[in-house]
Amino acid sequence: MRVPYELWRHWVEAQKGPVTLALLQQPDVLEGLRPRGTLLSFRSYNDFGHFLSGDIRVYCPTGAPQPAPDSCRYLLRRAYVPLPAEDYGEINPVSEWVRANFDARELARNFRELGLAPDIDWGEADRAQVFSAAPSPGQVLADNAVVVRLHSIECPQMGAAIEALEGKALGMQIDFAGVGPDQKLRAPVPHAVSTTFTLFLLEEGGYTTIEGSRGPAAQIVDPILDAADACERARTGA
Repeated sequence: MRVPYELWRHWVEAQKGPVTLALLQQPDVLEGLRPRGTLLSFRSYNDFGHFLSGDIRVYCPTGAPQPAPDSCRYLLRRAYVPLPAEDYGEINPVSEWVRANFDARELARNFRELGLAPDIDWGEADRAQVFSAAPSPGQVLADNAVVVRLHSIECPQMGAAIEALEGKALGMQIDFAGVGPDQKLRAPVPHAVSTTFTLFLLEEGGYTTIEGSRGPAAQIVDPILDAADACERARTGA
């Protein structure tokens, strides 16, 4: 059961994404302000998959149908579970749960019912099916999650970066994959964390959504998150 245990640990790590996303599903309540919408959201990925979720929402004064300039505020939130599913020499609540809830006998019984033979290629197995009879790690991950909040009153640089982008033109080259000569894509750095951004922009008739980890999405988001990161470092003294 050595390989199934490793897959179990990886499976628990992979559940951090859905758990952190659920923690940010509803907007925070800010006194005297009401949420007007999401400016952008983002998800970070590592070797185990989606592990961090974040967003920036705009809040404007309650009762103002058309908010006055400079009256709205911005709130950034990042949710993640800092504890690994492996001990790495020091037991933590998540790794302890992982060990305690790996029931080899019950898993073997479930494998037989699913028709999973001992010589199966575990790398190709559907992990949701493999662990369909196992306990959900959702609660222990939620209990140990961290949500970092950064308000534009505390970090005016973040607000300034957002407002500096307002009204700017977005330029991009259309390049359909497989149609004509394609741009040469750069491979991601091995074992590096990657982040995908989703932006919600207003246009005549409704919203336009832009999603990506590079290109126009990164050009818009990078100055905002750079300013937010600087404020977080100053707050923690890092």
